Amino acid sequence: MLLKKVKEMIEKYVNDYVEYQESEGISYERTISKYYYCINEFILAMNIKSIEDIKNLTYINIRKNWINKKKETLSAQSLNLRITAIRSFFNYLMGMRLIDDNVADKIKKFPIKNNKNEVDKEEIKKLLLTSTNEYNNNPNYITMRNRFLLHLLIETGLRNEEVRSLKINDINWSTGEFKVIGKGNKERYLAISDSLMKMYHEYLSYRNIMNTDEDHLFISRTGRHMDKNSIRYIINKLCEIAEIDCHIVPHYLRHCAATLMINSDISIEEVSQILGHSNSTITSRTYCHSVKHRAKEIVNKNNFIKEII
Repeated sequence: MLLKKVKEMIEKYVNDYVEYQESEGISYERTISKYYYCINEFILAMNIKSIEDIKNLTYINIRKNWINKKKETLSAQSLNLRITAIRSFFNYLMGMRLIDDNVADKIKKFPIKNNKNEVDKEEIKKLLLTSTNEYNNNPNYITMRNRFLLHLLIETGLRNEEVRSLKINDINWSTGEFKVIGKGNKERYLAISDSLMKMYHEYLSYRNIMNTDEDHLFISRTGRHMDKNSIRYIINKLCEIAEIDCHIVPHYLRHCAATLMINSDISIEEVSQILGHSNSTITSRTYCHSVKHRAKEIVNKNNFIKEII
């Protein structure tokens, strides 16, 4: 009974921290959810049961028993995310006068070799293959939902709230075209590819027999509308099965979609419209690295130059 109360106390501090961050206007999807995952991982790995346990920690202890053990499987960026998350959590505890020192400030971050905006295509392929294998091994509504949901996010770059707001009849059965209401109530028109249409029809065969009055396209196993954490939870579970780093979040899949479009020679202006950016400058500033790495490939495709040399 005592152990349960202690566990609940630690959970309360973490939940209070999340509420505080949200009150400060920090994005849950892009920041807080990742910190929340890392903090809970830290508490479990370090066997934290009380504030006293945190007070007794040293930065050497944290580095040795948590961070260094993750070095073999995680990237420098993901290791740094964990360090940043714990620093932030400890700063909150100091602000609440629960601890006197933030020992995480003394943990050195790891140098990042790759551009933070680069997409690991092999990682994405592994995630998609895992979702397909999960369905093939156990075909049901949930495994098909997860499979189609991931493919849809990576193909269209929909935001978390946009894909969750889709209704069951929004995507045209025969053409795959649909309308999305994005930020600022702006409309944009999208479509799923011919190759994804078959999977869409398969998904609907499961969705249409679900016993629910809910009219959203994607629902939980209990037939309810999915909340803002649902997609992150689905991705986390598939990442665990695939042994992929936990940095993959819904927004990362949106980033993947944009990068893959640009690498397929779709113009910045068209990608901007598909993503629902207010202007193409935002798209260019965020994803211009994709063109940089393909500069040689692009100029070699210029047939006009080849003809006159």
